[in-house]
Amino acid sequence: MKDKKILLAVLLALVFCLATASAALAMSSLNYDLPWQTLATGGGGGGSPNYVLNDTSGQSSATGLSGSTNYQLSAGYWHVMSGGAVNTPPVLTLYPSGDQSIDEGHTLIITATATDPDIGDTLTLSAENLPDGAVFIDHGDGTASFSWTPGYDQAGTYSGVRFVVTDGIASDFKDITITVNDAAPSVTVRLVDSHGTGIEGGVVKYYSGGWQDFGTTGVNGEVQKSLPLQSYKFRMTYAGAYNDKTQNVGIDPVVVFQTINVTVQLKDSGGNLIDTGEVKYNAGGWKDFGTTSGGQVSMELLPYSYKFRMTYAGAYNDKTQNVGIDPVVVFQTVNVTVQLKDSGDNLIDTGEVKYNAGGWKDFGTTSGGQVSKELLPNSYKFRMTYAGAYNDKTQNVGSDPVVVFQTINVTVQLKDSGGSLIDTGEVKYSAGGWKDFGTTSGGQVSMELLPSKYKFRMTYAGASNEKYQNVGVDPVVVFQTGQVVS
Repeated sequence: MKDKKILLAVLLALVFCLATASAALAMSSLNYDLPWQTLATGGGGGGSPNYVLNDTSGQSSATGLSGSTNYQLSAGYWHVMSGGAVNTPPVLTLYPSGDQSIDEGHTLIITATATDPDIGDTLTLSAENLPDGAVFIDHGDGTASFSWTPGYDQAGTYSGVRFVVTDGIASDFKDITITVNDAAPSVTVRLVDSHGTGIEGGVVKYYSGGWQDFGTTGVNGEVQKSLPLQSYKFRMTYAGAYNDKTQNVGIDPVVVFQTINVTVQLKDSGGNLIDTGEVKYNAGGWKDFGTTSGGQVSMELLPYSYKFRMTYAGAYNDKTQNVGIDPVVVFQTVNVTVQLKDSGDNLIDTGEVKYNAGGWKDFGTTSGGQVSKELLPNSYKFRMTYAGAYNDKTQNVGSDPVVVFQTINVTVQLKDSGGSLIDTGEVKYSAGGWKDFGTTSGGQVSMELLPSKYKFRMTYAGASNEKYQNVGVDPVVVFQTGQVVS
């Protein structure tokens, strides 16, 4: 019995020595096929062929590796060594983290940040299973960015979007799910001026089975409304005029209308800019545009064909122009000259001229037989007052800018009963009051008068006779004495 106990002790010591030698061999084997014992579930032994070293960490089924200085056993796992140091895997962080939800047409941005306590490790970030249109950029500094604006046909769930970081040996990753919500696009209609600055007060409609209200642009020149994806005709009304534009908001949800800087100029016959021209334009009625300063005035208007009205010196001209083709509207006056000539075509002075443009207005007094003024080409009534009488004449100065008035040589005669001319007859005529005409010499007296109907008075031998006569029809006025028999 005692011999059996001694034999059992020797056998146990031998088993212990063999186990120790086997473990030592596992730590130094060149190919790392580990014939060691581990604890499996329930405390039973595990077969060593299931625990061999691969080129990462832990336990797998690869064999044939060498270089024991690069590997060490820790807590039952094998870790790859670099130069004898332990490699620590990098860590990936996402912001915002976790699964994401976003509406169609909006932009999702995720920032990926990688850290690694192993100084000098090169970190590479990448992404897998990206949705169509998504962009992932590795910035090369341990950060990366993901950006995606899902289109209005990309509603749905996108699972398994993976972000990965590796240091070339170990890696880390994060999987997320992105849910894209079906959303009608927010359509923006914008009204900007010729400089691109937003304009307030543009009234917008869109056509969908009839014209529908969209809204009015605010101080930033914009108005928004959610509409289903399709093509619409939009109408922008501003300053009384409107423009239409057809656009598919599924392709481009921002509809832009732009005004142009319209300039109205007033020039004289010499091409010089002149002031005090009052401008209106017709867009659903006549509207104020402004008054020329420095010869011109400007206003932002939608490209359109407008009728413009320039009022100057009491008269106006209208002009229709498509400012989308030419935004500079020019009105030009003509140099109107009014002349007063006598019956011999000689220019004579002191003729006072007026013209009618919303009422009688001063034109001037002839000097050197004429007077001039810049007027818009138009048909005017002119009035020449000379020697107390006046003549009116209507003329289109756009066709002929020289308006001529001419007197006639009126002769008043005094004859006796036998038809002989006699002297000393004193003549007057009424033109805004009685005026001297002259005294007959050689039986007659003459004077230049405007063609008109006058009352003449002949005084002879202390008595007088009066007579009406249109000298434009007959310029010779005859008075005749009678033979008195006592």
